[in-house]
Amino acid sequence: MNDDALLQLLESQTSIKGRYCKLQRINTSPGGGGYFSLTFKAHDQSSGKVVVLKFDHPWVADKYRHDCFEREAALLAKFQGGT
Repeated sequence: MNDDALLQLLESQTSIKGRYCKLQRINTSPGGGGYFSLTFKAHDQSSGKVVVLKFDHPWVADKYRHDCFEREAALLAKFQGGT
């Protein structure tokens, strides 16, 4: 499966985890605009707000990049008052 097919598959989902719907890639350039991650705006059915969903790119098998993605999530949680 290529990047564009993966992006189309994600955008065609009725919902993600029964909560996020109406996925639309933020950058419509080939590959979704990101080499290391795929980003979408979506509607959060729980809060009623527009949110951003960011997925680790499944074709990048680089431990350093995956660790960066995990650190980014941890930093964002701290900004929101999480642990």
